[in-house]
Amino acid sequence: MPTVTHIIDKVNIDNITGNFIFNSSFSSKLLTINAAQNITGTVPTGLSTGYNVSFAQMSAGKLFITGSGGAIVRQRLNLFSTAGQYGIASLLHHSGDQFLLYGDLI
Repeated sequence: MPTVTHIIDKVNIDNITGNFIFNSSFSSKLLTINAAQNITGTVPTGLSTGYNVSFAQMSAGKLFITGSGGAIVRQRLNLFSTAGQYGIASLLHHSGDQFLLYGDLI
């Protein structure tokens, strides 16, 4: 019988407190959103296919996700902000300038 090896990596976390632009350094990270007021995360073009980032709303301020410069953010129900404190969501670059947003959203 083959041996199965499990490798568990720690998740790298970046703290966000104000408006920001998603960039390649965020890929495969968890962004903790610690803002008293609502903030915006802007998705640019040029991120690599497979880019993925998760974010958790840790305080009162919601995170609103928007595309810029031709980047198109798609969400099944057209919901583009975190739902509330402790809500978690993720963004995935699918192909071209298409990004998929999913998770605890309103």
